[in-house]
Amino acid sequence: MVSSYARDGVNALKFLEVVANPETSLAFNKIKGSVPVRKDVNVSALPAYQRQASESLWHDDVLLSITHGELMSSAFQQAMYDAVATFVQSRNANAFIDTLQNSVNAAIPRR
Repeated sequence: MVSSYARDGVNALKFLEVVANPETSLAFNKIKGSVPVRKDVNVSALPAYQRQASESLWHDDVLLSITHGELMSSAFQQAMYDAVATFVQSRNANAFIDTLQNSVNAAIPRR
């Protein structure tokens, strides 16, 4: 059944098993300097900072990102980028506010 969806479905599933394995995750994160998103990975072999960061990721409130589009609509995100670009070019706080307000007004549909 798997092979009917992918040309090499069996090997694709084997690859996913390896990638999803907690030991693979640990080895990858140790080399990369990042933290595993899986909670079943034993992070005791990681350096202190990565252990602390893992605990923080797993237990603290995670703030949403403007950059990754998690916090706001793409229209508002673009409005924010436009306003920042205006400020960088002009160094004028009022220009930043005006650009942001105008962009937001244009991006939000009126009822």
